[in-house]
Amino acid sequence: TDITTQVCNEIDYELMVCHPIISDPVDFKGMPWITKNGNGESEADFIPFNDLKRMITADKPLVVFFDDLGQAPPAVQASIMQLLLARRIGEHKVSDQVSMIAATNGKKHKAGVKGILEPVKSRFVTIVELIFDEDAWFDWAMNEGLDYKLIAFGRFKTELLCAFIPTADMINSPVPRTVHNLDKLIKLDLPEVTQYPIYAGAVGEGFTKEFMAFLRLYDNLPNLHLLDTDPDAVEVPTKADIRYAVVSALINRITDQNFKNIMQYISRFPIEFQAVFIHDVKKMKPEYQETKPFVDWCVRNGDKHL
Repeated sequence: TDITTQVCNEIDYELMVCHPIISDPVDFKGMPWITKNGNGESEADFIPFNDLKRMITADKPLVVFFDDLGQAPPAVQASIMQLLLARRIGEHKVSDQVSMIAATNGKKHKAGVKGILEPVKSRFVTIVELIFDEDAWFDWAMNEGLDYKLIAFGRFKTELLCAFIPTADMINSPVPRTVHNLDKLIKLDLPEVTQYPIYAGAVGEGFTKEFMAFLRLYDNLPNLHLLDTDPDAVEVPTKADIRYAVVSALINRITDQNFKNIMQYISRFPIEFQAVFIHDVKKMKPEYQETKPFVDWCVRNGDKHL
């Protein structure tokens, strides 16, 4: 849903999200009603309402998104199939401004999916499977302003960002959605005694244990305040987890006055960590891309590491 919303915003399309699981088959046919024909005689008709009415009357580009289609009963799927195939139900024709897409979990996800009727599947132009892409997630996380410590942990333990384990028990596992929920909890600044159980409730105990241990690394970071006066005096960590923590912390310390010193310091890191820092600058501090320290680094390393 978030992806569809973002795309619609970018292309300036309206979005209508339908939830077939809570629909009845007749919802896509209309409400039975008695009307008068041209001769004044009574006759039965179906009056469109809600989602169907909007699909019929759309006068500007509209994306209709059938969310969790696989959870809908077969009868509801069959009614949607008519919309997909003929772009009409009975006398009700869908506006040419409407584009229809759908999403569903798989049966393996234990989300109550009954399956998609074969004729419904074939009505869609194409079917694609969304998979987790770590680079895309980091770009999204930085653009959304997720906590920089959480982003740093994600870089250190990438495999934990999407470690879905379907279960009928009341526990969560880490996936992009639940990690985003964790970010919201972090920003509540909860009392320390409540953090572990609440964080674990969002992303599971395994993720939480490692994340809390990672947070304790910040107590052992080099004295980054020295960067303002003597960047060569600041120690370069030798452990990968602390290096990731430092790189993320530096992004939030950049100012016009210290950027040159920070670039001088980061140039002492292994090149892969320098590349991570440069990537973050481009995403979160793009105004520094035309500064001399940034350009100099790109001239030296850009061909291989950008």
